Amino acid sequence: MPLSLTSLLLTLALSASASPTPRGDVEARDIAQSLDALRIELSLHADRNRQQEIRRDSTGTQTTDYAIDQDDRLIGSTVTDASGSVTTTYTLDGVGNRTQEVIQRNGSTLSDITYHYQAQHRLIDTHDRVSGLVTEYTYDDRGQLISETTNGQTTTYRPNAQDRLATLTLPGAPPVDYRYDPEGKRIERRTTTEVTR
Repeated sequence: MPLSLTSLLLTLALSASASPTPRGDVEARDIAQSLDALRIELSLHADRNRQQEIRRDSTGTQTTDYAIDQDDRLIGSTVTDASGSVTTTYTLDGVGNRTQEVIQRNGSTLSDITYHYQAQHRLIDTHDRVSGLVTEYTYDDRGQLISETTNGQTTTYRPNAQDRLATLTLPGAPPVDYRYDPEGKRIERRTTTEVTR
């Protein structure tokens, strides 16, 4: 497969019984490893942004094409396999916040989600025009997410003084408390019925 100087082909394969056989071609910026079960090829733009990914295995081939804008931001992808294609398109505002996400399968729209933000660029709600699903978000004075509500069902998050999750409460469920060591590693999960350390 010919490669231009502005592309990178990376081939990986996964097999328990085979050992990799790496090779490299600096001039063509070609890096590859070949095994038996799975083959993945990555093509990059000259700026190293991913352009295409091809996965081949015993079930067939899946190709993902990526669209990148002039500011190196992902604005879309198309995944194609034997069943057809799924295209995701992102619309971004001037500072890179995602304002819309549209997913289509073989031309039919599966979801069309709009995103709204506070002045501090915190996401405050999403609305799917296809399903009608609305999710709202609230924050504390430090900007930490404290609640997420979808169709009347609320998940709450209580941060500790170090802004780590201290208590998680899912809709219709008792709270779950978390403790951390001085380095910030989670060391305990506590519910009304059990403690995990």
